[in-house]
This record gives sequence, structure tokens and C-alpha cells, in this order.
Amino acid sequence: MKRVFGLFVCVLALLTGQKLLGQGSAARLHYDVDPATCNPAATVIRNSEGVTVVIFKVPSFKAGDAFVLQVDLSGKSAKPPYPVTVPMTYGGTGRAAVAFDPPSVILTGQDVVASCHATVTVSAAGAAFAKVKVDVKADPPQGSHLGKGPGVKVVIVRGQSTEGVQPDEQILLDVLDALAPEEAPELPDRPY
Repeated sequence: MKRVFGLFVCVLALLTGQKLLGQGSAARLHYDVDPATCNPAATVIRNSEGVTVVIFKVPSFKAGDAFVLQVDLSGKSAKPPYPVTVPMTYGGTGRAAVAFDPPSVILTGQDVVASCHATVTVSAAGAAFAKVKVDVKADPPQGSHLGKGPGVKVVIVRGQSTEGVQPDEQILLDVLDALAPEEAPELPDRPY
């Protein structure tokens, strides 16, 4: 229990620090994900100014498996000449690809939400790992007076729920598993 509490304090400090850093920039994009839009079911950890983390915890995954979420995006600046078309993009280690529908969102005013579906598909390279991470962001055009914002971190992790753990503790354990450092894939034994 001490470990869980200590880890909870670390995660809370991380999210609070991101919020304080984000307050200095008024012009930015705000991201949100409703857990009801995730398929399969996912844990969503939100912070009003920090990164939104979406954790898909599944018993197994393989190349070609798809994970879907809806990204809600809004602008936090009164300066842009609305409407602004903002293309969606992603980054990662090459273990997954992301397709967006639509590929760009159109922001029509400050704090007006625009949405797109993101489908994360595990690649053959990603299937060898226990965890796949992808960052989803918008790429506002130059001169739009919108900062990129923190984006959405999507984490697909192999694992099972721990029996006998309270739901709040399970969410924390899922977050810690998802944000833990990468592990090298197990290699088959080779005869020498």
C-alpha cells in the first residue's frame, strides 16, 4: 500500500507540474477524450492543462489490432482568424500507425469543440513488445496563433486487472504500468 501511495504522489506531482507549466501560455490547444468513445474500453486520465493519457489494457495484442478513440479539440486563443483548419498528426517509435477521420479538424471559435476519431493500429514491430505508445497531436498552421498543446498519449499495454484491488488503486496501477520505461522484447533462445 505504501508503494501505491508513493506512486500516486509521484503521478499527482507530475500532472500538477504540467498544469503549472501550461498556465504561462494562453494560446494553446486543449485535448480531451471521453472514455465512452474508446473501443475497446480504456482508462482515461485527464488534466485540464496537461497531457491526456488513454490506456488500453488488454490481455494480448498482435499486428493489425486496432484501438479507437475520439479526440475532442478546442482552441484557447481569441486571436486566430477563425475558422482554422488544423491537421492531426502522431508520433511514436514506429510500433503503431494512426489514421484520423477526418484527417483535419476545423476550429470555428474559441472553446468550440471539434472532434475526430483516431484509430491506432499495432504494427508487426509493435506486436513483439508488451507496450505500445503513440502521441496524438494537432499541427496548427503557422500564423494561426494557436500553440500545439500537450496532446494525447495513447498507451496499449498487455496485462490483466489485479484481483482484490480497489478500482481507484487499479487505475493508478494501470497508469504506472503504462508510463513505466520500455522493456526490450524477449528474444527466442538461439543455439550456439
